[in-house]
Amino acid sequence: MHTPNTPLRARRTSRNETALELARRTGGIHNLMASEMIEQTSINGSCDESHLKLCGFTQAEILMYGPQARQLAERKSNDRIAA
Repeated sequence: MHTPNTPLRARRTSRNETALELARRTGGIHNLMASEMIEQTSINGSCDESHLKLCGFTQAEILMYGPQARQLAERKSNDRIAA
């Protein structure tokens, strides 16, 4: 069972898969990565590649989806600030 503070990557769905497994299966890696970037930045002020690796993202996923995830994270953060 997860709590609101359980990291996204560790939360399990009804299919008993982690959020990262679900993102890989459904093509939503960039969305999950963006959420992790936002969360890590809100806690520590920044998010780097080493944190994303600790979350379970592979080097290939970081290279492939990182730029898109960064743009999405920036857009979501700006939307929150403007709201």
